[in-house]
Amino acid sequence: MFDRLSEGIFWDDTWEVIVRRDTVDRAVLWRPFGEKTGKAWLVGGDPFHPSLPVESLDAILSVVASSPQHLFIAVTDYPELSLQRLYAPSPDSPCRLLEEDDALNNLWFLVRMRDLEEADLRIPATIALKNCWVADGVRWPVVGILAEPLRGELDLRQVNSLCMAGFGCVDWVICGGAEGRDGLPRPEWALDLRDQAEDRGIPFLFTAWRGGGRVLDGRTWDEAPPFRGERTPLHIFDHCRANCRLEPCRSAPHLGDAA
Repeated sequence: MFDRLSEGIFWDDTWEVIVRRDTVDRAVLWRPFGEKTGKAWLVGGDPFHPSLPVESLDAILSVVASSPQHLFIAVTDYPELSLQRLYAPSPDSPCRLLEEDDALNNLWFLVRMRDLEEADLRIPATIALKNCWVADGVRWPVVGILAEPLRGELDLRQVNSLCMAGFGCVDWVICGGAEGRDGLPRPEWALDLRDQAEDRGIPFLFTAWRGGGRVLDGRTWDEAPPFRGERTPLHIFDHCRANCRLEPCRSAPHLGDAA
């Protein structure tokens, strides 16, 4: 997926796509704030990782809120911690940047689920993240599924049943590297996931086979949700303007690549 981002295939010529695998540091935080031309940035690490300091997450959110012309994409294995990490106060962080009905227009989340076991575990929390964990109709702009590397069949029936109950659906399905334990490609897994996404009207992206190549069922699949750089009104902001202060920001510990 991230190789496709670096080639800029999702966006028109006015977008320059920059992929950063770095953890949060001052240079990474300041650069989007000063860049005027819209770019797509990959947030390094997992924003909901329990080891990420809350001040580092606040700094990320401050940069995102300060840079509405840019798109930020974050990958997580912990969607069930999104309420706690985004909205809930803690002794270390008595104020949060986001209130219950806040959702940043330019921050997209991809939840990693590579087989049915992970999907069954994470789809309910993914739908809850999409709906901001509240029942007043406020929804996060884009929340998608990252099935890469796909290592088994995925069943999106949970998504369908939750959407029928009135919840907003996932916005993007990304798939790649479908193969069995024997190392052989399993195109039927990717094709079934594509069909499920199409049946639900969800954009589908196939990144690549493990050995290379992006053709699935005779063509490439590069669908993505639209992005519009729009400023987000937030209820709480002044306590966390990391880009508007001269004192250094604390860096997050290395959490590994987001890929």
